[in-house]
Amino acid sequence: MLKLSFNLKYLYILILVFSIFASNSLWANWWPFSPNSENVIVNVYFYFPDGKEVFLGQMKGASSCQSAAVNYAHSKDISSARWDYICCTIEKGSSCYKKIR
Repeated sequence: MLKLSFNLKYLYILILVFSIFASNSLWANWWPFSPNSENVIVNVYFYFPDGKEVFLGQMKGASSCQSAAVNYAHSKDISSARWDYICCTIEKGSSCYKKIR
């Protein structure tokens, strides 16, 4: 009986670790069974430090989206300023169904 309870303790720990991993993965928009963020078409929106929004176009994947935003910031000579960007997936009739990075 002692050995069984010892194994159950490790099973509970394993379940706890997996639960934490799963919840953090879903919160961070990453899960091994979800669509890859590099295989989706996204709209790229760039935000100047003053909040002005500029649509940069459509790209394939989050890394292309990020590159477009970084290149745009460099072209406007504001790469060291506090600009921002978002990548919006184009799904289910929406031009910004889900925001990814």
